[in-house]
Amino acid sequence: MGPAEANEVTSLLSGNTPLESRVAPASAATLAPGTYTVTANPYVAGSDAPIGVNVYMSDAGFPPVTPQKLNTTLRVAKDGTVEVDVPFNQEIFTLQEIGDGADLRVTNIERGGSIAWGNLTPDARYPDRIVSVTVELGNGSGEYTFGGAMQYPVPLQTEKHWPVHLRVDFASAVRQVAGDFTQTYRHGATGAEVTVETEEGDPLIPALSDATLSAERVAGDAQRVERALASEFVTMPSFVAWELGLAGSNGDIRLGATQQTTVTLPASGAEPTVMKIVGGKATLVPVTRHANGAVTFQPEGLGLFALVDTESAARWQYTKQFASDSGTTMTYRTTGEADWEFPGMDFPSLDSLGAYSSFLGEESDTEQLARAGELLGDEFAKPEVRLYTFGLDVSFENVPGATVAKHWAWTNPLGGGRTSLSGTAPVAGPGSKLFIVSGTVGEGLTRAEALTAEQSGATATFDIVAKDTAADSPAALVQVPLWNAATGKNGDIDTAQTEGTEIAYIAVVSEAVTPVAKPTAATALTYTGAEQVGVAPGAGYVLSARPSATDAGTYLARATLVDGYVWEDGSTAPVSLPWEIARATLTATYDGEQVAAGGAPRLAVKVSGFVGDDSAANAAGYAQPTVQGPARLTAGARYELVPAGGAATNYRFEYVGGVLTVSEQTPEEGLRPGTYRVTANLFVPAEKNDILGLTAYMTNPKNPLVAPSDPNFGIPTSPVRDNAKLVVGQDGTRTLLLDVPNPAFTLMELGAAPKGVTVLSAHRDSKTYGHHTNGRITRLVIQLGASDGTLTFPKSRVYAAPLERDKQWDLSLAVDYASAHKVSDDTTVTNPGTGPGTNPGTNPGTKPGTKPGTKPTAPSPRPKPGPGPAPTQLAPGSYVVSSNIWFSREVTGLPLAPHLTNSGFPPKDPVTGNATLTVAADGTGQVTVPIVIQDRIMTVRSISGGGVVGTSGGGSVTSVTVDLGHIDPTVTSISRSMSAAVTIGDLAFSIGGPIFGGTREHTWPASFEVTLSGVPTSGGGVVPSYAQVKLPGAQTADEQAALKALEAARAANQGSRDAGRVGDDAAELGRRNGGAIGETAASGAQPQAIALIAGVGVVLALAAGATLLARKRTRVAPGAD
Repeated sequence: MGPAEANEVTSLLSGNTPLESRVAPASAATLAPGTYTVTANPYVAGSDAPIGVNVYMSDAGFPPVTPQKLNTTLRVAKDGTVEVDVPFNQEIFTLQEIGDGADLRVTNIERGGSIAWGNLTPDARYPDRIVSVTVELGNGSGEYTFGGAMQYPVPLQTEKHWPVHLRVDFASAVRQVAGDFTQTYRHGATGAEVTVETEEGDPLIPALSDATLSAERVAGDAQRVERALASEFVTMPSFVAWELGLAGSNGDIRLGATQQTTVTLPASGAEPTVMKIVGGKATLVPVTRHANGAVTFQPEGLGLFALVDTESAARWQYTKQFASDSGTTMTYRTTGEADWEFPGMDFPSLDSLGAYSSFLGEESDTEQLARAGELLGDEFAKPEVRLYTFGLDVSFENVPGATVAKHWAWTNPLGGGRTSLSGTAPVAGPGSKLFIVSGTVGEGLTRAEALTAEQSGATATFDIVAKDTAADSPAALVQVPLWNAATGKNGDIDTAQTEGTEIAYIAVVSEAVTPVAKPTAATALTYTGAEQVGVAPGAGYVLSARPSATDAGTYLARATLVDGYVWEDGSTAPVSLPWEIARATLTATYDGEQVAAGGAPRLAVKVSGFVGDDSAANAAGYAQPTVQGPARLTAGARYELVPAGGAATNYRFEYVGGVLTVSEQTPEEGLRPGTYRVTANLFVPAEKNDILGLTAYMTNPKNPLVAPSDPNFGIPTSPVRDNAKLVVGQDGTRTLLLDVPNPAFTLMELGAAPKGVTVLSAHRDSKTYGHHTNGRITRLVIQLGASDGTLTFPKSRVYAAPLERDKQWDLSLAVDYASAHKVSDDTTVTNPGTGPGTNPGTNPGTKPGTKPGTKPTAPSPRPKPGPGPAPTQLAPGSYVVSSNIWFSREVTGLPLAPHLTNSGFPPKDPVTGNATLTVAADGTGQVTVPIVIQDRIMTVRSISGGGVVGTSGGGSVTSVTVDLGHIDPTVTSISRSMSAAVTIGDLAFSIGGPIFGGTREHTWPASFEVTLSGVPTSGGGVVPSYAQVKLPGAQTADEQAALKALEAARAANQGSRDAGRVGDDAAELGRRNGGAIGETAASGAQPQAIALIAGVGVVLALAAGATLLARKRTRVAPGAD
């Protein structure tokens, strides 16, 4: 794009921000003024749509789950205004109303199109639908939401108000070619040639510009051509079939009436007849040129064509079709020869005078119906008979000067290879049969002869007089008694019937059926924790899909008639019934509290309203709402706080707030001698934390380096409560006993204590942390003196394990005296002493008996264990492991491998930390694996083989237990083969029905694998009950945000390269995380940018450790903190 053209790129209705600075999906869109073909898809999000996935209203198919490509026109004006024509092609999920959104304005709405009512009664309120909407975009984000949307989804038979979103892919924009477009495509191997011409502005032009022609002579699938030609020719002709198509970079191109298509195909010999085959019907395409061994014609679009040798078979020259209000039709075909013999004129002339007419109808005479039923009593136990009249008539009403009767039965013989007569009639179902029943007026109906008929749905097609019926035979003259029965006359309209007049009917017979009312769906259902019936069972039909359910959600039940029944309205098609279980309501309440100015509020949220056996511990998808307190507390302030967040599969939340009051004065002076439980937190303030930029609490056990399934997985960014012991002596001395459990931000030395504060001891563990071999501080005993508020310990040393770096921070200690509650009158302070494992750090005077300024002696490093004998078996106990059961794509035919152990959508990936391994004392083991695949995809009816010793669940398997035998401690995984019987769910079946061969029930071979690496060969134990109630723990909002930041940073940095140093921590992180920092410094980036990248690098280091260790299993031993 040249400079002048670039200057024309202006803003997108968003201040003065140029379009090129705005990021569209997958691109920075820089569009000069002009007209473009672009990909734009309006859709209803899967969270709103009843099928659980995005519904693309631009997709004409069903289910409409496929976004379209290069499907519409975008216009950029010189002033920067951007307009898009948004197509709405859905005939089932129809759009009825639409309006402006926050970032778009509707400038035009076009209505029309058809609605696919199927077997449902059309709703008179909706004669059409919105087919196209032109919108003006307010920005270049690529994602927009309309306002005021109202849909009418035909299967639901009710109005819906789902939000309609619009996704515009500016990166796909292709500028349309100015002027008319003409291009010829040649297929070298076959000699086929196609030329396409279209006018300026056709959205297909970009695709046509790089399209290729496919041409193939059809051989193996010629039967569909023969079926179509059979109704056009007296006998089957010789033909050559061709399949033609154009394909662009985004798939097949469908040409239509908008484009002029010219086709040239090789064709030696006489000029062929060209027929286009669509939907089983052959349509004549006129030949425009036949020369030099090739034939040229101009069809509407490409597809399947037959070049017919006209000399090989006579073609029906004329066809006349009649229809009645009874649902019957009659078709007369002729070569034209018989019509010359009688009445003596050519078909077009006779037809123009109205000579061809019919008497079609249904016989209502009860005597005739009863007699027909008697004749067919041997065929049916309780026959239900309908008699139809078929009379082919020759009329002389419009023939000038005619002196004969105005109407005659067609006495010229039918058949003989020159004419044929066929009909169609409605049928009740596949059990219906057709007969010709005949007799005389005097004797009534006395004979019944079976008719050969082809049934398709509710219609049967049959020959009355076949084309090869011998002329002048009784079979060729059957239309005379049919005409007599239809008219009540004898041969012509002026001759009355006698006792001997022959009559005949076409009889459609089926077993009598019982009418039954269509079931209805229950309404106003709310989740109760128990199974609820949405559609009740009844006589005459069976229910499938989801007639009952327990969880809240929208469901669809299907009622299908059994043999011998019909719906009261006479229809027989299955009935789909949507129904819903609404979510129950939970109330999240913050009661409020009072804390001291230096204290930490509890911010506890009570949740009530659980139904059935549900609780916060077991409710599906439950996450606790939280209260976000102020960053800093001001003495004497009142804060009105309301809970927020939370989640539950079957519940919605209502929130009740409370008041957090901060005391004017700290209440510690009133504490009497004794032992108290108190809230105390040791932390690095956010402004001092150059790693996360958040307050990190050493008193919080959260750790990003453990597996996500561990209850302590997370970032220690929230304070803990009721975690410390405060002993008030008889003299008023206050001594704090504080546990410091955090293993990620490990406390190595506590800085100098404030005036009046004494660190009595600092207990250490015996573990190694990086280069620190003397353990970390796990408990502090501090004499607080008369201090209040927050204490600061400057230049404390912390080892950041995820970074493997030492940090020096000013740590803060906040004691919430308002939280103190007395537990005993004991005033004894339990001091770990001054032996090994106790080291108050660099704080002078922290150890009794040590002079100020004397550094305590550090304990000797513990010896590292030497090599020992190889283990012979795994340690007994219970372990959390990773185990997966799945079907291969080759087995199911699906494009992905469904994992029965994955509850997500699509369930294509293995999961981790999901199963329980139990190892016995003799080294044998069993693993219990949850089966959690969504039932809308499939349910598991049974699973066997591969060591399966037990399953749980009622009608479907919810877990499976596999006997692993004696487990070799040197192996990292065990794999088995199993067999699983499944029922395909509604969503998977509606999308991939053809893949499953039209049936829901399948039994397939399955693969099983359990990963064992990391299971110890010593120790053992089970998860204690007191620890189980803590699993899993919910993260706070800060923790969730930090975890998301870690994961996002990890993903963003995977492709970076090694580079040089930048600063202190930035240099180390540059080496650890691909050198992005050094690369930025070398490019001359501003210091702020380098600092930002350094911060991201620190987060990346945390994420890298979390990701690495999350792949291992977690074992919780008795007594674990």
